[in-house]
Amino acid sequence: ATRICGLAARAKAVSCIALACWLNWRLTLVVLALVPLAVLLISMIGRTMKRATKRYLESMSSIYRILQEGLQGIKIVKAFTAESYERRRFFQETKNYFHKAMRIVKLEALTSPVTEMIGVSAITVAVLIGAFLVIGDNEYDRTHVLGIRMADTPMDPEGLALLYTLLAGVSDPMRKLSNVYGRIQRAAA
Repeated sequence: ATRICGLAARAKAVSCIALACWLNWRLTLVVLALVPLAVLLISMIGRTMKRATKRYLESMSSIYRILQEGLQGIKIVKAFTAESYERRRFFQETKNYFHKAMRIVKLEALTSPVTEMIGVSAITVAVLIGAFLVIGDNEYDRTHVLGIRMADTPMDPEGLALLYTLLAGVSDPMRKLSNVYGRIQRAAA
């Protein structure tokens, strides 16, 4: 079922990109130029999450080891009155475990805002360029932005709104994919 959902999300993204390119391929490419940045940031967060998860699991293993040593050698611990030492050792390791678990939670929480900020940046760029294309006084102003040709023919507000809708349709599957990527990295660890 998840494979079908993933294929449907990819198909939605590809069809939205294709239709957006059909409407205005130059403006679509400007917006899609931010995709490599998003991929880079999300992959960096994913790699960091994978390392953090490995450390987290190692810390959990240390807690189990400390518990096993303490319980197996309970007679020795009592004979040498090392209860406070064992208690401190266990406390330090659980504290360490807590900090590593919180790091993973912070990284997971960071993924969504990073994706959203890149999406908002792409939409802001599209809105600014689109506004120039719709508001221009003459045909040259309605097809060029800062001297760069952005449209073959002047765009009307309805076409621009449709382009924005299609670009928003691309961002939804990408957001979902970025959330899944972090989980995959945790599972890989």
